[in-house]
Parts: sequence; structure tokens; C-alpha cells
Amino acid sequence: NTSVTNYISEGIKNTIDWNVNLANTIDTFSDLRNIIPEAKKNLGSEEDSQAGYADDIVSPVEFIMPVKGEITSEFGERVHPVFKTVKMHTGIDIDAELGTPIKSSSSGKVKQVGEDAINGKYIRIQSGKYDVIYIHCYKVNVEEGQLVKQGDIIGEVGDTGLTSGPHLHFEIQLEGEAVNPMELLEKVQM
Repeated sequence: NTSVTNYISEGIKNTIDWNVNLANTIDTFSDLRNIIPEAKKNLGSEEDSQAGYADDIVSPVEFIMPVKGEITSEFGERVHPVFKTVKMHTGIDIDAELGTPIKSSSSGKVKQVGEDAINGKYIRIQSGKYDVIYIHCYKVNVEEGQLVKQGDIIGEVGDTGLTSGPHLHFEIQLEGEAVNPMELLEKVQM
């Protein structure tokens, strides 16, 4: 005898009733998605601290620009600015001042935070079927396993690793393969 079971029982009674009002029955059952999170909250569910994030992770992924700035290097083959050889550029480079806040382009879970000689400080966030990577950060504000929402500040633009100056290398991978971030960003702009 709880609010959830009473609500479901009422929906079943309305469905079985010979004078079925189909619109009310559909409304009753469609409201269940609102009741279940409230029931978890009332029961003290541990998931409550992450409320809202799980829905964003499983929903279709949409992307926003992580920083405002000029795109100085597009996705595709290019002459590498340091090595001066033709190499595949697996993301886009966005020019921004050192310390510019980086927004999470999409909601997701921080899969990896690291640093190496090439990428400098970087963040990898899993967003649905995509891995979104932010490279050459000056500062990282998130930890592995943390859930982030689109627009959360996750770090600052830097020039760590192998760079020719401060910028954000922004990369999106699908099943381990780099895809053109501009195509995914343009879908949202339309």
C-alpha cells in the first residue's frame, strides 16, 4: 500500500473498466516515469545524487562547442605545425587564451583523465556511444568516474604537451575511430 502501487492499481482498474477512457489510461501509465524517480528519492536511493545525469547519458547525444574561438585546424589531413609533415588531424583545434574555461560538449561520464608528452593534460568523457576528448588542457577540474552535464566547466585551455601555442584540441570518437566533430556540431546548429 504505497503511492506507487496505488497509482498503478488505479491505472489497471481504469484499463479493465468497461467504460475505458483511453486518453486517461495512457496519461496514467505515461506519468509512471515521473513517479518512479520520486519513489527512489523517498526510499533514499543512492542514485539520487546523480539525478538527471543518467537520462542525459542514454538520450541521443547532442554536442555544443566546448570553447568560443576560431578553428585554426580542421579535421582531416594537414601539415603538422610542429613536425611539418602531412598527418591525419583527428579533431579540430580551437584557438583560445590560456585559462579559458572548457565546457563539456555533452553530458556523460569521465572515462579518463591523464597527461602525456604529446597530448599534455587531457580529459576523455564517454557520452552514449561517443568518446569526447579534450587535449592540451592547462587545468583539469574533473575526476575519473565523475558524471558531467553538458555545459559543466571541466577544465581550462592550455598549451601542455606538443603544441605551437594555447588552444583546445577537441576530438570525438565513435567505436575508437575519430569522426569529424563539425558534422556532429552542425546537426545541433540546424
